[in-house]
Amino acid sequence: FVNARVNPLCSPTRAGMLTGRQAVRTGVTRYLKESEPLPYRDLVSLQTYERTIGEMLQDLGYYTILIDKWHVGYSDALGQQPAQQGFDVSHQYADYEHLDDPDDVGDENLTRLVNLAIDEVNNRPGGSGVDGKVPYALVFWSVDPHSRKPRDSGGHAWWKVDYSLLPSGELY
Repeated sequence: FVNARVNPLCSPTRAGMLTGRQAVRTGVTRYLKESEPLPYRDLVSLQTYERTIGEMLQDLGYYTILIDKWHVGYSDALGQQPAQQGFDVSHQYADYEHLDDPDDVGDENLTRLVNLAIDEVNNRPGGSGVDGKVPYALVFWSVDPHSRKPRDSGGHAWWKVDYSLLPSGELY
């Protein structure tokens, strides 16, 4: 980017990056929760009349992949899911988060999602690209900047750090 603006919240920033428009123009002005009451939740979600970069790239023949976090809409009936907004495939953290052990060091969920991204790129459909496959676009929005759920046995909502991996040797 030569010039980019983001919002202090994740959902509006993603809506802006998906559409190339300021988030307030997309209607997504705050963090969206799937559990919010209807119809309010769906009214403040990314609407289907907004054209996403996924849709544009699909039209150009790209295989579009979304990994980790969506949180800009939830309604299948209203077309607010990644597959309905221009993504051929999506793997979202919530589908895998329950497999994490919050007392382990590191984040096996992130590792799992990175591996899924690599698999999707390597196993995408054939085509006329340089490697004999269709071109691809990978959108990977990590949930890692957010607090961890569930909390670990000490009640902490952050990821544990393996201090031996830190170059300075100082505690994180």
